[in-house]
Amino acid sequence: MNNPLIRDIAPDDIDQILEINAKVEHWTSPMAKERLHELLDYAIYRKVVTTNTGLAGFILAMADNSEYDNDNLHWFRQRCSHFVYVDRIIIRPEFAGAGLGQRLYGDLFGFAETHGYQRIVCEYNVSPLNKASMHFHTRMGFSELGRRTLAASGKEVSMQSRPCPAGTP
Repeated sequence: MNNPLIRDIAPDDIDQILEINAKVEHWTSPMAKERLHELLDYAIYRKVVTTNTGLAGFILAMADNSEYDNDNLHWFRQRCSHFVYVDRIIIRPEFAGAGLGQRLYGDLFGFAETHGYQRIVCEYNVSPLNKASMHFHTRMGFSELGRRTLAASGKEVSMQSRPCPAGTP
């Protein structure tokens, strides 16, 4: 893998994004093409990371004031202000540990700081435990604000936050 590139999502990326999401939907959620287009409309930050072998991952993030109707986003709105909510950050399993998620988050952190956001928020499964996501988000400087159980699936998630810029409250 040489020189990963981060760029905006293009129309030609849609099928590959759906394929990547399908590989890990037990950790996230299923996503049909129509749903992906809705999420892209809500997102203020929508990027892919590519390598010499093709599309390796993607990230979708919404502003705190987005019209996106999502229970996790509503939970954060009750506790935080002026944040960016990461709806999905997914790297192809074969690229796990290659630093591509870190690169996507690094780019998002720069975007958030440039636009004056105070924090980045997200969630990951704790029941069942997504160990890879837990370790990744800890390394990226996230900490738990609380937990909630998702009504639709019964999964318990850890609600995570990271100050932006790093190191400020």
